[in-house]
Amino acid sequence: ISPSPTIGIALSGLIFGLYHLSYSSLWLNLTVPLKLYWIGLIAVATGIPYAFLYSKTKTIGASLIAYSVAHISILWISLFSGI
Repeated sequence: ISPSPTIGIALSGLIFGLYHLSYSSLWLNLTVPLKLYWIGLIAVATGIPYAFLYSKTKTIGASLIAYSVAHISILWISLFSGI
């Protein structure tokens, strides 16, 4: 139990980022420190808004919808932009 919502949101974002670090080795050809920096930074930065959504709505649904929209958008862009 965290003493404040801000600490809980920050910890949730950090845990989200650490979990997603495992995926970076599958598609990035970078050194380990660079993977930790970029994927960690990006994943933590995206995990914080999901935790904030949860703290405001008190339901995981809003975070899951936002997460799904983000992934579908990335998939759409990667499929149709020629990247």
